[in-house]
Amino acid sequence: MLIKKHNSKLVFFDNVYSYGLVKGTMTEETPFNPTSKKGEVRAKIATQLLEEIKAGNLQGMIVRAADFYGPNVLLSLTHSMVTEKLKAKKAAQWIGDPKKIHSFTYTPDAGKAVAILGNTPSAFNQTWHALTSQGKITGEQYVSMACELAGHPFKIQPLPKWGVRALGIFIPVLREFVEMMYQYENDYFFDSSKFEKAFGITATSYKVGIAETLR
Repeated sequence: MLIKKHNSKLVFFDNVYSYGLVKGTMTEETPFNPTSKKGEVRAKIATQLLEEIKAGNLQGMIVRAADFYGPNVLLSLTHSMVTEKLKAKKAAQWIGDPKKIHSFTYTPDAGKAVAILGNTPSAFNQTWHALTSQGKITGEQYVSMACELAGHPFKIQPLPKWGVRALGIFIPVLREFVEMMYQYENDYFFDSSKFEKAFGITATSYKVGIAETLR
């Protein structure tokens, strides 16, 4: 491994797929319990990295984020199903149950967190959750806020699993999303208080983040 050969430090940016379905709050201590093929792959990678760190073979860290939203995040579900729909003056859509809590990491906050952690020697050999708003927002609340900021009447079209599967025939990214539907059919709350306490920084509020995204 080149990282070990050159004695480099590794910052591995990860998602939460390895956690699987979490009944409660996702923290850095949440055990791996993948419920998807994507999650199994992520868990194997993270486990291998943590074992190397524990053995003293390299200095590294894992930085995880929740689902993304933010300016120009073209591959996010909020972009295609909320931002783009509102720009086209259509009803926003939402995957799964819009009444469930779903955390989102604002991409500028994620970038800030990684930059700070990567330049803090004491942050290595740990797992961190990237800076994410601690507000418990539901799909309905996200869409309602976006509609208000965009000056559109609130309207939301939920897409259940069968609908996602059907759209997957025409939209390849949704074809692979069906196995991840558990994230949108259950509460999904991501906690980054470890980072906030360590660095004294709070995340961008959803209202500010959504406004910037729409702009």
